[in-house]
Amino acid sequence: MGKSAPKADPLIGEAALKSAELGEQYLAWMQELSDTTTGWALEDRERYQSTFQPLEDRYVAEAVAYDTP
Repeated sequence: MGKSAPKADPLIGEAALKSAELGEQYLAWMQELSDTTTGWALEDRERYQSTFQPLEDRYVAEAVAYDTP
C-alpha cells in the first residue's frame, strides 16, 4: 500500500540554526529601526501639539464666534 517516508536531510539541523541566526539578526535590526522611528514620532507629535493644535483651537473658536445678521 504505502511506502515509508524518505529519510530526513542530514543538513536540516544546520539549516535550522542558520534560520535562527537570521531571525536574531532581523530582530536586532527591527529593534534598532524601532528606536529611530519612535524618535521621529515623538518629534512629530511634539510639533503637532505645539504648532498645529493651537492653530486649530483658534480656528474653531473663530468659527464658533462667527455671527452674521
